[in-house]
Amino acid sequence: MGLYLHTMNLNVLLQPHPFPGRRHLLSTGAIMGLCIFLFLQIFQPFGLSTLEGSWHKTMLLAGYGIITFGVVGINGLLLPAIFKRIYNATRWTLLKDLFYFGVLNFLTVSVVNVFYSSWAFGYAVSASRLFFAVSSTFAVGMFPFAIIILFRHNRLLRYHLQLAKEMNIHLPAPINTKATNASFHTESATEITPAVPTAITIKSENGYEQLSFAPDEFLYAESADNYVKFCVLTNGIPSTKMLRLTMKQAEEQLQNAVGVVRCHRSYLVNVHRVTHVEGNAQGLRLTLHGSDAEIPVARSAVNSIRTLLHTP
Repeated sequence: MGLYLHTMNLNVLLQPHPFPGRRHLLSTGAIMGLCIFLFLQIFQPFGLSTLEGSWHKTMLLAGYGIITFGVVGINGLLLPAIFKRIYNATRWTLLKDLFYFGVLNFLTVSVVNVFYSSWAFGYAVSASRLFFAVSSTFAVGMFPFAIIILFRHNRLLRYHLQLAKEMNIHLPAPINTKATNASFHTESATEITPAVPTAITIKSENGYEQLSFAPDEFLYAESADNYVKFCVLTNGIPSTKMLRLTMKQAEEQLQNAVGVVRCHRSYLVNVHRVTHVEGNAQGLRLTLHGSDAEIPVARSAVNSIRTLLHTP
């Protein structure tokens, strides 16, 4: 039983988790800094109640909140830019969020607080004071931080699981675009829509390379630095080809392909090939017929994907 609970807890920590954006990091840092200042100001632990001068004391305590905001902001903006492999948004998990944006931030805040306290109160920096600063900072901030992160994770997970469930209920069977020159929805066949091209040719930026395929053979396109990786079906088997061009150029060349939409800043997908929608705390992912790839859906694209998948 104990081993089962341990495995279950570990699985929860390894679940996908949304990578915090700049606005989220700065707002989190501001909230954490404010909470630490209010805690110190109201309860005045660690002998702070013996300090004289209310205004002077308030200014000194505000410094701890400012330090927290500054450290969280700098770590959140600087470290992901330097250590891109570690701070990989597509592989971000709850455990990484708790460690890199929780433990690491509080550890840094503790060290800076020691030097700030040394300057503010005039005592020497020592190992014992450093240990006290680390333990007290974690005691004050880490528990509420973990609670907030877990609450947000569970809220997003429930929302995306419910959204995926609703979309899967109304998910139509993949449609062969060769068999129809109408729109994606069969009940709208009386509407006038552009004819589906019999073949699509994608040309590279310099025009030296190209890729041709039938509309229903296209699965998805993925941005890869200065290239775009196209995944298409060749004799029923997925194959990929890299072409040097931007996602915007690829989207423009695929604009006449029925059912091909921009679902993410790095992905174009053929909704005719969607067979399953998966939800987790990060968002939605699409599984395609004929491919084992999972295509992420940006929050801004959820409504358009729902409409194209015939979801009320």
